[in-house]
Amino acid sequence: WRAGGQPNFMAETQAMRQRVVSLIPTRDRDREIKLGPGGLRDVEFSVQVLQLVHGRIDDRLRHPGTLAALASLVEHGYIGRGDGASLDESYRFMRVLEHREQLFRLRRTHLMPNDPTDLRRLARQMGLDEGQQIWEGWRAVARDVLRLQQRVFYSPLLEAVSRLSGEELRLSTDAAADRLRAL
Repeated sequence: WRAGGQPNFMAETQAMRQRVVSLIPTRDRDREIKLGPGGLRDVEFSVQVLQLVHGRIDDRLRHPGTLAALASLVEHGYIGRGDGASLDESYRFMRVLEHREQLFRLRRTHLMPNDPTDLRRLARQMGLDEGQQIWEGWRAVARDVLRLQQRVFYSPLLEAVSRLSGEELRLSTDAAADRLRAL
């Protein structure tokens, strides 16, 4: 739980996420549910970076699962209720897509199907009529996750907080307000 306060923590974590995206084969990048931009990993990275930065002094955030950690971050005011609810819903939706594809194929996969018949099958499994609906729904979720990730994972304030020592994080309310004004 000390990793969130290491020098260059945020820069290195952001670079790690960018590396993951850069390693996705170009032909699969726009179909990648898990690793692609706005995918499951973006939710996980965002939640985990908040846990690592704030969990240094707040052990209420120390949960191993993404959804439990996200709920704790919302409950204790580290992420807004609306953003938290959106990330939770997006994560659950993408997990269902991923698992339905894995069950259908009986193998591990993280790719949205690109065949119209497979898209229609997946859409029907999700209660929709057309394959294009599931594709458009998934892309909308990915865009929303990317937007939220920009506010959380790439937040200048979070980067500033990650540079503070554990003692500085334990400031009084007045001292914390003074520090935030200065930042």
